[in-house]
Amino acid sequence: MDALKPDDPSRIGPFTPLARIGAGGMGRVYLARSRGGRPVAVKVIRAEYAEDERFRTRFRREVEAARTVNGLYTAPVLDAGPDDAEPWLATAYIPGPSLQRVVQDHGPLPEHSARVLGAGIAEALGAIHSAGLIHRDLKPSNVICGPDGPRVIDFGISHAVGGTSLTATGIVVGSPRYASPEQCRADAQGSPASDVFALGGVLVYATTGIPPFGEGPDHVQLYLVVHEQPDLAAVPVPLRPVVSACLEKDPANRPSIDELLDTLLPPDAGPGADWLPEGVHRELRDYAAAAPTGATEVPTHERPEHDPVRTPPPTPAPAPTRRRFLTGAAALAAMAASSGGAWYAATRHTRKTPPTSPTAGTSPTGENLATATAPSPHPTGKYGEDWQVGTDLGRAGGAVVRNGRLFGVYTAQSSSPNPQQSLVALDTTTGATVFHPANIPGVDAPAGAGIAVDDRYIYTYGAGTVYAWHITDGQPAWSKSGVLQPSTEANDMPFSGILGMVAGTLIIGAPVIDPKNPPCLAGFSVADQSRLWVRKPTDLLGGLPADMSKNDSISIGVYVPHLGDQFYLTLSDQTSLRVLKGVDPKTAKDLWHTGFTHRTENDAGTANPTVTGTEDHVYLTDMHSGSIHAYDTGGTWKWTHPDPDAPNHVTLAPEQRYTGPVLQADNTVYATNARAVIALDATTKSPSGTTIWPTSHQFNGLIGAPVLSGDKIWVEINTPSNATNLAIAVLNRSDGTPTTQYAMPPGPTGSSADMLLSDPDTPSVYILTASGEVLGYHHRQ
Repeated sequence: MDALKPDDPSRIGPFTPLARIGAGGMGRVYLARSRGGRPVAVKVIRAEYAEDERFRTRFRREVEAARTVNGLYTAPVLDAGPDDAEPWLATAYIPGPSLQRVVQDHGPLPEHSARVLGAGIAEALGAIHSAGLIHRDLKPSNVICGPDGPRVIDFGISHAVGGTSLTATGIVVGSPRYASPEQCRADAQGSPASDVFALGGVLVYATTGIPPFGEGPDHVQLYLVVHEQPDLAAVPVPLRPVVSACLEKDPANRPSIDELLDTLLPPDAGPGADWLPEGVHRELRDYAAAAPTGATEVPTHERPEHDPVRTPPPTPAPAPTRRRFLTGAAALAAMAASSGGAWYAATRHTRKTPPTSPTAGTSPTGENLATATAPSPHPTGKYGEDWQVGTDLGRAGGAVVRNGRLFGVYTAQSSSPNPQQSLVALDTTTGATVFHPANIPGVDAPAGAGIAVDDRYIYTYGAGTVYAWHITDGQPAWSKSGVLQPSTEANDMPFSGILGMVAGTLIIGAPVIDPKNPPCLAGFSVADQSRLWVRKPTDLLGGLPADMSKNDSISIGVYVPHLGDQFYLTLSDQTSLRVLKGVDPKTAKDLWHTGFTHRTENDAGTANPTVTGTEDHVYLTDMHSGSIHAYDTGGTWKWTHPDPDAPNHVTLAPEQRYTGPVLQADNTVYATNARAVIALDATTKSPSGTTIWPTSHQFNGLIGAPVLSGDKIWVEINTPSNATNLAIAVLNRSDGTPTTQYAMPPGPTGSSADMLLSDPDTPSVYILTASGEVLGYHHRQ
């Protein structure tokens, strides 16, 4: 439970907030008091979702459905404000810890407790499904262990949000560690069977302390859920059959709610807190005794939405998580956009010159955008940083470093009637704001930072319009509309944005495209301020092998590199990646294409690969082969490491497979799997690749791609056994040995908690944390 902050609302409908309970991807939850003094939990939806009328329509409908759910099994809905500037939903406050906290603090539950838990959750799901809802985000932090049994919270909202987000191709709704295979595949049609799968995962966690598919980055979790079997070795033997049935890949093979109730509840189970171990029983008495009259007097059943085991206690004021994961590394930023007139109105009153000296700034709604102190010659921060700024740039997808400045988009969190986004520029030496943050229309950012920068302008995109802003002061320069049609519920247009800029051309579109979509990929010349081309998905299907046709189910991936003079497309069928193509950004014509011969080894469904382009190479990684495939920029294959065709090749375990972007510096390629960073010779003549380091340090878990800073490699690690499970490791570039490790602030989710950016001009690194800060490191390690 965290104290309220100055930007928190003083009233939410008829309720008075007392404290922050927690934060998640869709909003913030408050402990509040009714006018009669009763405690309630109020969830306030993030402003960008509130601006989407499709979301509001679904939210209204499903709030009404949620009101009909029996409160015996859930936190009953008390009130809602679907038409407020920031929609909210109030439910009864359940005095008890979450299942996540119970397991973290007291260890796994015995079989008897787990059976009562499972039966109670099944009963709650039955009530939710009877109301026409699907939970879609059942996980340990959404199960409250009350004195009379478990209660399921946060239902209905996830379905409303899911309905909106599924208008964008490939969005995964839910928490990857507990989401069903059909959710991980982003299937358009959900069913109650998805919640049964999640129940099986929750029971694995409750009895073992570990999610059903272990720990690791979200993209690995998504793959494991779809293609691998869960580890049930530590689940009590009598429970394994029902848990295994819940975790069936095929929804039709999972048990019904009635079958679960007949199987799970032990004959001797009765009401009362004795369904839990004695230590938890004592904690329940503490909850019941606490009076909900002040922010620090009520225990919290919520921690940040952090599913790994042994999560550290929450730190004050966690910021909303960055973005939900997409199949193929895309992400959702569902911010509705404004028209050209609104763009002018939003910016005409902003300051036209930067401050005479860089100082911390505030947004037009009064929110603090930078809290950095005066620069220090030595690192003084809690996390070893040289400077820290309380500016959350992650909600629009990230930031871009150029010419000594870090550019990003900040989204206001206040309850203002017309919440805005602000363009922010930070001095990379001190972290201070360079110019007064300028209000801008909503930025559509389905992948990456959602912005592009050159020596003159900062470019953003929203609702079909490209906007240019002066790099010196953030003021509007020009805008061009009609680049692509905006996404609506009726036109099947996927959520689109700036995917990158190459050869002076903005590539605008969706990162994952279905051939059934309308035209959703365009090239825009920033020099001519005009659209160069727009393509229908079927125009992108050239080069298909003989055994494929345009009528097949095909997924198109779009990748825009930071270097080079082309961008890349991948074509995947339902089994594997099939084609890699280089495309001219000026004309959208294929420069080359090559068939992908390293097909899947396990008959798994498709998972979009990752392509990294440099000035002289193209690198492809995918979860199926688990290898790094190197090509030259003409599409000629050079090497694969490890080589699946080698005589002594052994199928890689999931944690050994290389996924995500790679990094090339000079003639060395750096890549990560879930355990280690490796260095490879980019110019090797060996078809199996050549490693440079004699050995690679083994970590408990790695997340994301490495970045290079001077003679060091930086990478994010996930170490659940440590006091702080998120950290940044710094390795010697010469041999891969670790030199330094920095703990990171815990964020609302357990994955992709931080984004690393290296400075192209100096040996500096900047970290965008999920808890809402930017950390600057420019001292030598």
